[in-house]
Amino acid sequence: MREEQDVASGENSRLRAQFLTASKKSSERTTVPIQLLMNDVRWSREQGHPVLVMDVSGESNGELNIVLSPGDAQMLATKPVIAIQERMRLIVLVESLAGSLRAPLTEVRFRIDSGLVLTADLKFGRGPGQVSLSANFADAVVLATRSKVPMFISEQELRQIRASQEIGSTDTGRRDSEIPLTSALNSFIESLQLDDLTGPQAAG
Repeated sequence: MREEQDVASGENSRLRAQFLTASKKSSERTTVPIQLLMNDVRWSREQGHPVLVMDVSGESNGELNIVLSPGDAQMLATKPVIAIQERMRLIVLVESLAGSLRAPLTEVRFRIDSGLVLTADLKFGRGPGQVSLSANFADAVVLATRSKVPMFISEQELRQIRASQEIGSTDTGRRDSEIPLTSALNSFIESLQLDDLTGPQAAG
């Protein structure tokens, strides 16, 4: 009887160890950040604004498209226009300050803030003395690109962004479904004999 209890106890311990190992692996999969790589800045002709295209590495391979303002898009240009030189001077100031304090930018973490706006945390320095500062999304991408440091986002927030984009594309599809009605209405108007509406012709 005791031997059976020992076997059962040993089996329970083995199952418990397997469960803890599986839970740890699952936790590691959900907590490991996903790296983003800057690909290109393109113009969305469909929506009429610039878009930043980022490559998503890791398990969720693909692209992530982020809407930019014209000013943010100009910040990411290889040859920024004169209009944004003042803003670029602030970028250079941050880089100079970090260098003087011997706390270089080491990584960028993107997150969705309480207002559902994609923002970033800049990580300066390493170890216990590391400092984190919040920053505008585009400014963070510029700093990361210039300093050649990695950019990360959590899998949960990546899914949230993609879910919101899918909803937006669905809404666009609904608006597109109204086009046949508009075309039919235009055809009807063009078929009308508008000469009958011009009134009596003036005597010659």
